[in-house]
Amino acid sequence: MRVRECHPFSYAECSSLMSLPFQIASLQEDKKAMERLTKSKESALLEAEKILRSALERALMVEEVQNQNYELKRQIEICQVTFCKRFGK
Repeated sequence: MRVRECHPFSYAECSSLMSLPFQIASLQEDKKAMERLTKSKESALLEAEKILRSALERALMVEEVQNQNYELKRQIEICQVTFCKRFGK
């Protein structure tokens, strides 16, 4: 009796089936690598978000100080005009 007659798969099919565990293992390794990369990217995004929030807070503080400076300059101008009117200078 021949091997071909008692075995329903061809040599190529058997070879392909035998390589499946290796292919599965390789895909599992790829999946783990993708999960690590995803976690790394998520961490980087969270860090970038913290940096952006900090930069926004600083920009808002700068804007507030600039507004205060503008108001102080305006008040100085008013005082100077008032002084000049009173004392004729």
